[in-house]
Amino acid sequence: MTSHAVAWWHALLCAIAVLNIALWCLSALAVTRGQAVFGGKGDTAGQMQLLLSAAYVFGCAFRSVLPVYDIQRIVLVDSRLSNVIVGRWVASVAELCFVAQWALIQHRTALLCHSLFG
Repeated sequence: MTSHAVAWWHALLCAIAVLNIALWCLSALAVTRGQAVFGGKGDTAGQMQLLLSAAYVFGCAFRSVLPVYDIQRIVLVDSRLSNVIVGRWVASVAELCFVAQWALIQHRTALLCHSLFG
């Protein structure tokens, strides 16, 4: 049994997850339309950023919809997916995708600045 405040908190988390997914979809549409404008030539780094950001956004959405307090193993939604192992795996993949995005951005910046480290 959840309290009224916890139910509102969970509803807010779910709403933010939906908003993030909608904004990601708009970004993906802009990237694919932008490629069509430039003759359909695929930007590999842009496509990789799009895929990595999708994993991050959907991983965060998963953790928002099925929040788990890992140490005490307290779940808000009783589901097979509300498992500590599943939740940590999803979070770890999302975090690694976020780090990979930053690595791609730094690599691209180094190339644009003609850095020796690019």
